[in-house]
Order: sequence, then structure tokens, then C-alpha cells
Amino acid sequence: MCIRDRAGPGRLGSTRHTGSHLPGTHTGGAVPVDENRLIRIDDLELDPEVQDYVSERMPLVTEENLSEIGDLEGYKHDFLATNGFDVEGVDYNAEIERMDII
Repeated sequence: MCIRDRAGPGRLGSTRHTGSHLPGTHTGGAVPVDENRLIRIDDLELDPEVQDYVSERMPLVTEENLSEIGDLEGYKHDFLATNGFDVEGVDYNAEIERMDII
């Protein structure tokens, strides 16, 4: 779940942060790897400070306050944008030429 309250560690909530913080991403620089030489993009989420904050907030979430504590709209946007949708400036209702015929 995305946590709306960013008064905590200030690094919570958005998949937009995931991956984009890696040095060298899209720039050709070095990308940090873990002890198994695997690229890790979950280091922010796994940070103990973030884990503690989320562990404190999750028990407070109810159906009644989910829209206040959670960021479902942000989560939906991030999911759609990651998959190529909900991109600003794109007219998804525009007529296009068929792309299934060569």
C-alpha cells in the first residue's frame, strides 16, 4: 500500500521513487548491486526506518480512513504509468491507425 502521510521518513509511498533513485539509471553511470551482484531497487522500501514507519501505520488503516492514510489514486496512477498508461499528454481516445497489420 502507498502511504499518503509523508511526514515520516519522507521516502514512502510511491513507486515513482523505486528505481529512479539508482545512480546511473538512464545516465550510463554505475548501478549499485547487492552482495550477489543483483540490482536491488527495493532498498528504500526495505530501509529499517521505512519498515518501522509502515509497521506503525498499517494497524491504523480501516475501510473508513483508507483514503486518508493510503494513496490509492497515486498507487493506481503508478501502476498504470509503469505499464504505459495514464501518461500525461496522451489522448487515449484518439483515433489511431491499426498496428496489427504489417
